[in-house]
Amino acid sequence: MDNLGKKTGVQRRGLRKVSAGTCFAFVLGVAAVLPSGYLVQTPGLTLNVNSTLEGKPIVQIDNAQTYQSDTQFLLTTVSSYGTADHGISGAMVFSSYFQKNAEIIPVRHIYPAEVTEEVVSQHNQQMMTNSQEAAEIVALELAGMPVSMDIKVVELVADAPSSKVLQVNDILRGIRTTETGDFTEVKSHYQLAQVLDKVQPGKTIWLQVERQGQIVEVSFATRPYKADDTGWTHPGSLIGVHITIENIEKPSQVNYLVPGIGGPSAGNIFALNIYDQLTPGSLGGDKRIAGSGTVAWNGEVGAIGGIHHKLQGAARDGATDFLVPATNCLETVGYEPAGLRLWAVRSTVEAIKVVEAIAKNDTANLTTCQDVVAQSKGVMVASAKISH
Repeated sequence: MDNLGKKTGVQRRGLRKVSAGTCFAFVLGVAAVLPSGYLVQTPGLTLNVNSTLEGKPIVQIDNAQTYQSDTQFLLTTVSSYGTADHGISGAMVFSSYFQKNAEIIPVRHIYPAEVTEEVVSQHNQQMMTNSQEAAEIVALELAGMPVSMDIKVVELVADAPSSKVLQVNDILRGIRTTETGDFTEVKSHYQLAQVLDKVQPGKTIWLQVERQGQIVEVSFATRPYKADDTGWTHPGSLIGVHITIENIEKPSQVNYLVPGIGGPSAGNIFALNIYDQLTPGSLGGDKRIAGSGTVAWNGEVGAIGGIHHKLQGAARDGATDFLVPATNCLETVGYEPAGLRLWAVRSTVEAIKVVEAIAKNDTANLTTCQDVVAQSKGVMVASAKISH
């Protein structure tokens, strides 16, 4: 029988191998271009907020006397590839394994399934706006400019003594820390915090609150702060309510030019730059100082995300010093770039003092992130001994 035109068993097996290989290559190709379930984060850009962008100041203060400064304050960022809707392609995930400082993160580790990229973008922009406003108010007040606001109770804390006498929508108008004497007018959250920082937890205070158009006096015992992740406890005490800030009055207006950057983590750098502009001289001399940290209305500096990426970006762009929110110091271990000094800060007031010390090359008494980590380990060891 003539076998011409017929394929042998060896030939057929060869074809099956080629077909299987082709299918496998096709699957790999599809996986490489389709979105994965991962994001990649890397060190982002830095921006000297004491400079201009397209000929315009990045931070401009209107209706106030301002002063030139030689200090460079670097806003630091994290570059993120992928969105809440979908991750990066498989090919990008693969290539990221070989990139220094690239961090691969599951999308759902950061964003819940029900959160869309549009929601994330709106939220980040709102946080940036809130951060800028708080930074402005804190800096204006620290520079000696008059500001005022309404501090309104929006939620009571069930187990706090204040919950028995305060009500939602009460506006704080005055505070007194002794049974007799005059009330101190409450004009700002920062001012209120300065009073409470000197009150021992559990001590009785007296408040004047505006309630439905009437001034009401109440008294109650304050609450203690809880220790943070480093084992540090804030001095003073708390009222024990959740508040919001309304009806802000200020003598000037700060305008920001930071397109494409969102989130609250630039607050402390903004506050330092505004304070520097409003006070004579260069706050940090001619130093190139980077940093990150949220700023609350009472001037406290809070933790941020992506600290090790921000450290790498700052070092890459020539910063000599970095202001780290103290509670982020625990995350810097093993990520300290050579030549970049890491200073721990818990408030904008403290950050100002750190910058002044850097300018004078007199940093011996400053708290480093290494100090915070060592103190934290000491607290954990002490706690372990007590628990035994």
